[in-house]
Formats: sequence, structure tokens, C-alpha cells
Amino acid sequence: MDSHKVRALLDPLLDGAPGDLHTLTLLTTSSAYTCLRRHLGVLSVEHPEVVDALGAALLDGVPGTAVLRTFTDRTSHTLPDGRAVPLKSVCGWRLEAGGLHPLDARGVAAVARTDALTGRRLPPERGVGYADAWPVDLARFHAPTRR
Repeated sequence: MDSHKVRALLDPLLDGAPGDLHTLTLLTTSSAYTCLRRHLGVLSVEHPEVVDALGAALLDGVPGTAVLRTFTDRTSHTLPDGRAVPLKSVCGWRLEAGGLHPLDARGVAAVARTDALTGRRLPPERGVGYADAWPVDLARFHAPTRR
């Protein structure tokens, strides 16, 4: 996916996030994740193929879920060695009909606390707060690319 399409997809997704370091997990027919950092207008993506897969799923209308974990500047707890563990804010969207449809906190908790391979419920994760997702405008992403 070209850099303009990546920005048209990720900018509106990250605009509602409280920090600049994120983990994006894509759950479609398989699961994959990547780290994203947007700092001072510069976007870096650890595994671009995950963003490509998200873009393809949206363009092809493949159903699934996208979960965004954001590392906040708030401390969840302190480890015995004195290191502070940041609170992670987790929100998510349902992929449907080429769009990202926000999940409420309860919905994303159900997704995030379910093992993708077995379907079994996972125990609560320490240092995680679930949040309602925001609307993501993908009009620029779906617009035809000008040449």
C-alpha cells in the first residue's frame, strides 16, 4: 500500500488515541499485530504487512476486528524493581462493509479477553483499561488514488 493510503488509513484511526505509541492487532481469518508510533507528525510502522492486510480487508469487505492498545503516560502499577508500568488504553472496531465501526468498552473487552485460536476467555490483564472507540472517517482511504 502506498504511503498516502497508509496515512489515509492510520491518521484518522490514531487521531482519537491518547498517546503516540500503539499496538494494532488485526483479527480476520488470522491474527497479526504491529507497533505504531506517531510522533511530531512522523509515522512509523513496525510491520507494514499488517497495515496492508487491514487495508485489503477494508477494500475487500472482509469482516474482522481491529484492536488498538495505546500506552498512556499514566502509571498502572510499579514493579518490585521500581519500574513503572504504563496504563494501556484498549479500544476496538468491527470491520464490516469497508468501514471501521466503533466498539464500546464492553465489546472490546470481550474481543481482547478471548483467545483468538481457542475462543476461550482470558483472565483480566493488569494495567489495562477498556475504552469506547471513536468514529473513524475512511473517506480519504476509499477515495480513488490520483495519478
